[in-house]
Amino acid sequence: MQPQSLPLVNLHWTSGGTGITNFDPKDWPIYQKAIEEYGDKRLFLSRKGMPPAIWLCSLHDLGGRRNLSDFWKVFDSARQSKGTDNQRGS
Repeated sequence: MQPQSLPLVNLHWTSGGTGITNFDPKDWPIYQKAIEEYGDKRLFLSRKGMPPAIWLCSLHDLGGRRNLSDFWKVFDSARQSKGTDNQRGS
């Protein structure tokens, strides 16, 4: 779910963009689950990483520079849940 016209979508927020972090494409489902559970539509994913790691995926925030510690708690829970699912063979 990526907004249509964001001119700085691939720049880190310190450069006036929306980017929070790059991540390995295999972790896309974990980030997706965390965003859904967190419930803030201003967070979204991109299949393109922020430079210089454009081969990675990236997490973005339209909410500006703000505290996302509660999101990262949800993310950690989603990641742990994914690990449990893998152990079960799901």
